[in-house]
Amino acid sequence: MKKQWFRKIGLILLSVFVLSLLVFVMSRLAPGDPLVSYYGERAERMSVEEHEHAMERLGLNEPIPVQYVKWLGNAFQGGVWNLL
Repeated sequence: MKKQWFRKIGLILLSVFVLSLLVFVMSRLAPGDPLVSYYGERAERMSVEEHEHAMERLGLNEPIPVQYVKWLGNAFQGGVWNLL
């Protein structure tokens, strides 16, 4: 009986992980600049320095695995991005 519960819990955790990974990858593969989605038209008028600062502020200049871990942490907390 306990083996079945542990197996089910393991499958649920694996499913949540795979689903979260798919959602993250699909969001990164979406066409367009993520800054335009976040800042709108204002992103198109940003200088190079402002663009780099915005990328750093949103964590988009970090490696993909680091972005995923932060995204996953924010997803579990119910946040979008920690901007402050």
